[in-house]
Amino acid sequence: MNRIVWLDYGKAIAIYLVILAHTALYCPLEGFIYTFHMPFFFFISGYLFSFDKHASYGKFVKRRFYQLIIPYVFINIITYLFWFFISSRVGADANSTTNALLPLWATFIVRAEQMVHDVPLWFLAALFIVENIYYLLYKNRKYNIPVTIMLVIVAWFNDRYNPQRLPFCIDIAIVGTIFYAFGNYMRHFGERVYKVIPFIVSLTATILVYHLNGRVAMHVNEYSNILLFLTGGVCGCYFMSCISVFLQKHIGSNRLVEFIASSTLLICAFHLPTFTFIKGVMLYILQLHPSKIAGTILPNILFAIVSLAASLAIAWIVMHYLPLLAGKAGNKCAK
Repeated sequence: MNRIVWLDYGKAIAIYLVILAHTALYCPLEGFIYTFHMPFFFFISGYLFSFDKHASYGKFVKRRFYQLIIPYVFINIITYLFWFFISSRVGADANSTTNALLPLWATFIVRAEQMVHDVPLWFLAALFIVENIYYLLYKNRKYNIPVTIMLVIVAWFNDRYNPQRLPFCIDIAIVGTIFYAFGNYMRHFGERVYKVIPFIVSLTATILVYHLNGRVAMHVNEYSNILLFLTGGVCGCYFMSCISVFLQKHIGSNRLVEFIASSTLLICAFHLPTFTFIKGVMLYILQLHPSKIAGTILPNILFAIVSLAASLAIAWIVMHYLPLLAGKAGNKCAK
């Protein structure tokens, strides 16, 4: 299968923004990133999906189980052990009173806010649920618009009237399916719909939504005003796509970008553990306390770049020696 170059750029930019948003950025830039970066990942996944390539629901679910849930389980085990023996005993988590069994229970029910060992892993489980919802509800295209409206209504009611989190990220998945559906819808138009004027309008709209809606947190199902969040997420997906298409046209394919794009699952999974090592180097070798960069922009941009490089090194090792963790066993096992 030929790679879609602009999607590689989109993935690479988005995963870097994920890392950057998890640093001690603490500024409006962080809140702006949270407005659209996770919706964009669901958007990309939807863009890549095709019913023509996955005519059998059973085979599709089995394939995605190996590609998403198997890595989710094994990486959770690895990062939990890392947290239990290292992260929970040094640095910011040294005085944590978290019950050692709580992250394991949170992993089982996919409760991101309690997965202190590796919060970003929620996305793998949520994407699996999203794809199941999408396959079952969007198979018949003539019902796509009514189904999307229904999901928006369900998401609004759940956000407004249900104070309890739903297990297995079902609440988040309902919202994520809307962005996934948007991505699959945009697939029919290709690159021709990404123009300069709509780009400016969508970027402006995303900034405006952030100022009106404030900081959101999709991983804990907190959206402030969910209709504004959906608006900002859709606009953010569009302007990110425009940037990616622009890079494709003016730079073309790039091996580093392609590697980053193909490693997003592993970068997502392992970038937070790299934070522990980087902060250790800062503190014990450079004699620089990590709190010194809290609230800054440029130092955290550099910190995120170093974390990305370290995560890529881990990704290379995993892909060559532990492909099961990268979901690469899915193709073979699903047959």
